[in-house]
Amino acid sequence: MDTKESHLLNEVIDRLKQAQALLESAGASYADAFMAETGGLASVDRDQLEELLHIATHETASSLGLTLQEIFTLRQRLAIRRRYGIFTEPEFERIISQGWSTRLVRELHDSMAEGSAPDLKTLSALVKTVQQEWQSIPALLRNKKEEIKNG
Repeated sequence: MDTKESHLLNEVIDRLKQAQALLESAGASYADAFMAETGGLASVDRDQLEELLHIATHETASSLGLTLQEIFTLRQRLAIRRRYGIFTEPEFERIISQGWSTRLVRELHDSMAEGSAPDLKTLSALVKTVQQEWQSIPALLRNKKEEIKNG
């Protein structure tokens, strides 16, 4: 993944990480400025201002951090898909959803164009490797949230 495109994406991700660091820094330092601004004044406006500062710094930095984790996971997934480009999208989806089985390997072998399919032993090893690599990647948080929400 050492292409110009990945380099450009790495630059974007680095900027997002910098933004997260700035938000975390602002979150750690606004307390003194907030106290100087509001003094000991107790009011609804003061409480709302403090809440908004917390949202703008801590919560936004946390959300950005989780999003960056998702981006990393998706990039890992794409790298696996590129490495095993021998499989079509539907075949790949079957491998990751069903896992390895002799039946799946046989069906994949039979569905591949004659001459392009590796021998059964090699194909079996490829299916196992794809499944193992895929399982080593953390699950996407967004998918977990949807699974929980949908019960």
